[in-house]
Amino acid sequence: MPPRNIRRNHSSRRRNSDELSDQYGNFRNYFYSAILATFCFVMFREFLLMRKAHANNPLTLIGKDSASDIYQKRAELMERLTKRDTSIEHGSRPVMYTFFEWIHPREREMGVPDDASESFIIEWKAAWKAAGWEPIVLSLANAKKHPQFDKFYERLMKIPMPDINGYPSRLNRLTYLRWLAVAAVGGGFMSDYDVFPLSQAPKTSDLPYQGKFSVFCKLHQPTNAGVPCLMSGNANEWTRVAMALLESGELNGNVRKGWSDMLAMIDLRNSGTYSLYDRVFHGNEMPTPVASADECKLLEGKNAIRFPLSRFPPKGALIDRPIMIRRFLGSWSKSCTPAGQL
Repeated sequence: MPPRNIRRNHSSRRRNSDELSDQYGNFRNYFYSAILATFCFVMFREFLLMRKAHANNPLTLIGKDSASDIYQKRAELMERLTKRDTSIEHGSRPVMYTFFEWIHPREREMGVPDDASESFIIEWKAAWKAAGWEPIVLSLANAKKHPQFDKFYERLMKIPMPDINGYPSRLNRLTYLRWLAVAAVGGGFMSDYDVFPLSQAPKTSDLPYQGKFSVFCKLHQPTNAGVPCLMSGNANEWTRVAMALLESGELNGNVRKGWSDMLAMIDLRNSGTYSLYDRVFHGNEMPTPVASADECKLLEGKNAIRFPLSRFPPKGALIDRPIMIRRFLGSWSKSCTPAGQL
């Protein structure tokens, strides 16, 4: 039998070995836990970055919770709206363009539903057609055909845009891209689809003012500022002004913490970038929704009238906007004298 002190030393070494083994095991567990935590943090950060990139991208046409049937509905809607009117021989009339691109309802101002947007654009087409124009709806697909689209888009994505309903605004970025869409099809007239004619189309397809860029919606405060709701110019002019608006956003977007083509128009009001004419009446200034003989004075010299969303009751009545506008235009044609041509 070994001496007691040898047995005691052996037991002590075994305890030390067990303690070292436990410490190693604890260290190994801590090490693996740290690796797992780091991995989870990196993956979560990547997820947030991807989500932010997805939300900021106007080319991503639907939200992150969309399904394939939404793609299908979106495609069908865009096909219906951008289809040309075959009853009009192309080139026989001056063209009036507008721009529309589907975005997720939660990112729309006032949450306008698809059927309300479609019925409004159909009414826009009917009104401009009746006034002697060929109305055509452009989309993002047209903008992407512009030779400078990629560089323009890359710069545009760096400009902060104000949020709508807490989501980064694709709408404001799309308003920039519409300028390239008109340039890509050769320039011409473009109106917002809430702008309706109060005069007949010119008898020629020649652009006014030798094709120089002209804005026909005037903002009264601040003075001499244009509203991009009805404009004209040749293709080079549309590209030139689009670049000026982009540069304005690059200079001012970070300062204002949000930018838009409307703010850029105000910023450039005294720069000589565009010529300004007061030819569009803003419908929210109309005392009643039906034109009377007395109210015709308000419309003297105006070639068009704009009916912004604020002119109508919220949500529930949006689908009724075309009926209200049709009623107004009908009463105007009976009571008022049309202005001269644009």
